[in-house]
Amino acid sequence: RAGEAMVRGVVSANLSGAVPQIKASLSGDRLDLDTLLGGSAGASLASGAGDGASGWSDAKIDFSALKSVNAELNLGVEQLSYGTIKAGPINVRANVAGGKLKVELPNFQLYGGVGTGVLAVDATGKRPVQAFRFSLSNLDAYPFLDAVASFQRIEGKAAIAVDLTANGASQLAMVSALAGTASFEFADGAIRGINVAKMVRNLSSATLSGWQEGEAEKTDFASLGASFKIAQGKAQTNDLHLNGPLVRMAG
Repeated sequence: RAGEAMVRGVVSANLSGAVPQIKASLSGDRLDLDTLLGGSAGASLASGAGDGASGWSDAKIDFSALKSVNAELNLGVEQLSYGTIKAGPINVRANVAGGKLKVELPNFQLYGGVGTGVLAVDATGKRPVQAFRFSLSNLDAYPFLDAVASFQRIEGKAAIAVDLTANGASQLAMVSALAGTASFEFADGAIRGINVAKMVRNLSSATLSGWQEGEAEKTDFASLGASFKIAQGKAQTNDLHLNGPLVRMAG
């Protein structure tokens, strides 16, 4: 038990060999990562850790711990919280062996959406290699974006897919080598704060200044999305689109 978080289950360890062998199977009703990490999770989100103003760190990340233990972990919780983000039910399978880490999320629920994810790290070579795959469908976009980034401009159901690889032993090295694909698609939603169709109609009778924003204004859409190709840390899309009953845009 740590604060209000509690897990229960079985843990076994074999310490007789050169490399400790650990197995754990745990379950819980609620797991608060803020409590387990001493409040650092919420603080990181609140302070915008990794903020572009300071740039990515070139401090070396120590992956040697992946070679010092072999471990298998199965964890299932009804609710997982990290800062302002709430998820669950969620199942996690993690395996560490011979300098390789694999973390699988075979199924989880997040703000009405259902997803899967895999994170892998291979530290057996001179340059650690990382891979990340993540997919999520039917996500309720507005409360999720509000919780993650205090972004309150888009509502609708979202589908997200990410398939990335990287290599390096620092944030800067990994981001600079980032490659893969990503996509997002919002459906049956709206852009909050502006009504593009109304603004265009008003052009016939008045001169407009700026975007004519207002808290009660909305631009409804049937779909809003894009797919990205990522290479050497740079992402590019050629199919950005917004389709609605009164507005269609591409870019």
